[in-house]
Amino acid sequence: MEGLTLGVATPAVASQVASLVAGWANRIRHFIRAPLTSLRTLLPKTDRLSRAFEHPKMDGDPDQVST
Repeated sequence: MEGLTLGVATPAVASQVASLVAGWANRIRHFIRAPLTSLRTLLPKTDRLSRAFEHPKMDGDPDQVST
């Protein structure tokens, strides 16, 4: 078997690879979660805004036009 050696450094290399993969997984998780968190916060506000446009409150006489 040429080119395939499992030496003393194999556990250290495997640990480094695992650490690198975990770091990237954390970055990707943050990259995905941040916009989702923003959307969760934004959606209720847009629902309230759309309801406000559907049913606007009228102060005073609805036949009066403010100038």
